[in-house]
Amino acid sequence: MAVPGPATSAMSAGPHAMIRDEGAFLVTCGDQVRELIGAIGEDLAPQPDSPPTSRDMLNPTARRVLEGLPSIGPAGPEQIAVSAGIPVLDVIRCLPALELHGLVRSEMDGWRLTAAGRR
Repeated sequence: MAVPGPATSAMSAGPHAMIRDEGAFLVTCGDQVRELIGAIGEDLAPQPDSPPTSRDMLNPTARRVLEGLPSIGPAGPEQIAVSAGIPVLDVIRCLPALELHGLVRSEMDGWRLTAAGRR
């Protein structure tokens, strides 16, 4: 793979030569690199035999909420939102579902990770 640069730059000579002479794949962003690596690495790593956990099934927002909870002690929705980098309303929407999955529990002083939520 090679990342092209301006044709007028000496720093671009190597990548341009790789693309032209060696058949290197031209990439311009990380997604293209991941796409090529995925295609190259297919079937190289064994697939896990364990069934997916409830944590594996979380949507990205719920996963961020879970990761925003402190590992020790409770936290309120505002603190979780700051830690997770998402709006408080999203945190408030996700917490009950995380509780149903057994990953968090509600306490008088906030929300706390359960043993399953720490894994």
